[in-house]
Amino acid sequence: MNNISIFRIPSTAIRVLTAPSGFFRGMPKKGGFMKPLVFMVVMGVFSGLLKAAISILELKILAGMGKVVVAVLFVPVTVSLFGFVAALVLFVIWRLMGSRQSYQTSYRCVAYMSALMPVMVVVSGVPFWGGLAGIAILFFLVVIVSTEVHGIPPTKARVVFATLAVLLVVMYVNAEHERKQLEIQKIHQQQGKPKY
Repeated sequence: MNNISIFRIPSTAIRVLTAPSGFFRGMPKKGGFMKPLVFMVVMGVFSGLLKAAISILELKILAGMGKVVVAVLFVPVTVSLFGFVAALVLFVIWRLMGSRQSYQTSYRCVAYMSALMPVMVVVSGVPFWGGLAGIAILFFLVVIVSTEVHGIPPTKARVVFATLAVLLVVMYVNAEHERKQLEIQKIHQQQGKPKY
């Protein structure tokens, strides 16, 4: 079994975030699922704890404590399952684009892209624009992975994933609009005003 060092995870995450092209170009395409799985679970737990810390700093103590429990008990299972499903979806997309890499390689890509999770937690703190920035960052990283690991021409990768990013942006904007409408309705109901 591969030697898995928890102490190397922070430096790996920093390399993914600061030099993604070099990291993914040199990433082993084989070597099993355990090391990337552990990396992804640690990123998920760290992100959950970061979210809890932000809640506590906002003086939402009970919410923060609840997020600690969720981060420790539920995040590892959720992140693990999400990683395998996301890898399958991207594996199919990459294959349709001409990649000859295995599912294991796709999983390794998704697992190491999870270094974005803590960044997404911080960025999501900015109302509305944080979600858009998160989509843009994810788009940027997926294009790098597509070209460096899967050998897909950059233009092709940009067109395919920009199309998917635009769909995500439309869904996000619609969801934000619906959320705002529900908030307005709730305020009107509390004030006893008729809703429009």
